[in-house]
Order: sequence, then C-alpha cells, then structure tokens
Amino acid sequence: MRDEEPLEIIKEGESQSVEFKGDFSPEVGKTICAFANTNGGTLFLGVSDDGRIKGVAERTEEQVASIAHSCKPSVYPEIKKTIHNEKLVLIAEVPHSKGVLHSFKNVAYRRVGTSDMPLSPEEVIAFARQARIIRFDNQFCEAGLSDIDEEMVRRFIRSTIAHRRLDIDPNLPAAEILEKLGLKQGNHLTYAAALLFGREPQRFVLQSEVRCARFKGKEPLSFLDMKVLRGNVIEQIDSAEKFVMNHIRLEAEVRGFVREERWEYPLSAMREAITNAICHRDYFSTANVHVSIFDDRIEVRNPGGLPPELTIDDLKRPHNSIPQNPLIA
Repeated sequence: MRDEEPLEIIKEGESQSVEFKGDFSPEVGKTICAFANTNGGTLFLGVSDDGRIKGVAERTEEQVASIAHSCKPSVYPEIKKTIHNEKLVLIAEVPHSKGVLHSFKNVAYRRVGTSDMPLSPEEVIAFARQARIIRFDNQFCEAGLSDIDEEMVRRFIRSTIAHRRLDIDPNLPAAEILEKLGLKQGNHLTYAAALLFGREPQRFVLQSEVRCARFKGKEPLSFLDMKVLRGNVIEQIDSAEKFVMNHIRLEAEVRGFVREERWEYPLSAMREAITNAICHRDYFSTANVHVSIFDDRIEVRNPGGLPPELTIDDLKRPHNSIPQNPLIA
C-alpha cells in the first residue's frame, strides 16, 4: 500500500470492507471477526467515524494482535503503520477465512454494509452446511439393518476387492462391513449407508430422487419421455445411464470387414457425470438431481456448489479432490 493510498481510502469513508475506529475497544474484535467471516476488509485505528485522523498509541498494535488472536479460531491480520501529521494510524488488513466460521466472545459476526451483525443460530447452521463443517452423509438416520440390502453390500465389497481399493472380507456380517466402511456406529446407521445400500432410501432421504427427461427440441418446454428414479445410489446411476442410452443414437460404421459402433455421446463420460452429480450433491437441499436430454445436448444438474476452497478456474487445472460427501464418494 502506497503512502497516499490510506488517505484516499479514508476520504471515501466506511463501507462493506472498510471500518474506522477512533481508538481501541472491544468493538475491534467484532469487526475483525465480521471481516474474516465475510469477504475480508481493512480496519483503520486512529480514524474517527467521520474520517478525521485522531491517532493512536504505540501499544495499540499489540492490543489489536491480541484481540484478533482471541477470536475462535484466531484471526491473523496484517498490521501496518502510517503517520499523518505526526499522528499514528494502524491499518489492519483482515483476510477472508474461506470455509471457517470465526466467533468473538462466543458470538459469530458478519459484515452487512458498515455494520457488524451477529449471526443467528439458524445462520450459523446454514454457514456450517455451506462451508461443509457439518456434513449430511455422516449424520445418523432412522434406518436399521433390516432396511439395508446385505447382498448389495457384499457385491460392492467384491467389486472393490477386484479393483484393489479395499481389503475387507465380503463374507463378514453386513453390520461389520458397514462399520469398517464408516457407515455404522454402534446401533446407528448413517445417511450414507441408507443412500448407498438401502432398499428404499427415499423413506429416509426423500430428496434423493433422480429426475430424467427427454425433451422435444432444444428447450425444456415439452418432453417425449420422463422417469423419476428411486432406489439407492448404485441403482440410480445404472438406471440413469440406461435412460440416456435409450434416448441417444448408436452410430455404426464399417471399416474394411470390421463394424465399429459409437454412441452419440461417450458413455464413460456420461456415467462419470451422472455419478458425480449424485454422489457430490447437497443432500441438505430438497431439490433433486436432473438429467435432461435435448436434441443438441445433455444437461446433468444437481443441487449444491463448489467447496469454498475451489473456484471455476481451479477446475481447469490439476486440483485437490474435495468431495461433498466423502462416505458416499
């Protein structure tokens, strides 16, 4: 930041990302917490609300660092100094903490305009879900072992053994296999267990349906075929793939004496898209996964968004895998 930049910012006044404090007080902790929880911001100490420069004492820097550290979890702003007319102004640059919810004195705050607003319990829960602090897949549900297709559990284990991904004896009792997979704890089954291996998962997760449609033309105005897929995740992936295969062309070409067949869309890519849509959806949402086939394209949509740690640009290059539902994916 250039020497003249602080004065330019001060002249513009307070905003969503700029706060003035005439001197140090506990309110500083609220602002630091709010900035960290929103989009970050700049806190000027030694500047009154109307933009007049008052200055602060040297010890204020230590006080700001201490109160930022007292946030839970701690916040680490970059603190700079500037002198104007022999008056010290501290500038605390507070970064946005993606995927983390900070609190100050047991209250979480967010920045709304030029105010630091406390979050309600409902907002805290919503934030935790969005930031994936609270997951759906590992929560306990009302399903019992009688609701689980034990043979499907064993088929799944045999399949993973064949691909050398797991080392679990498929002849073990289903309850023990589920525990080893992290899908069961004590007498409680997780939602992931019901979604993966349940006989009727929609009894416990109504929103887990997959809606497939073949539309006429290029717009979703009228459909030629429509099907609502129920059942567990594995069944839904297979059924959705079959629906797509029934509504796309299989082209054939003879080269020499060899007949080569090619689907209009690569099936491996379609299955991957459907699998990702089902496994990585936001199950807290009441919306469904949609597979829509048009004359010129196929759209696969699910409720949810990217993790806070990822952006659209990140997807265009190698990046870490951050599954929405690790127990399912």
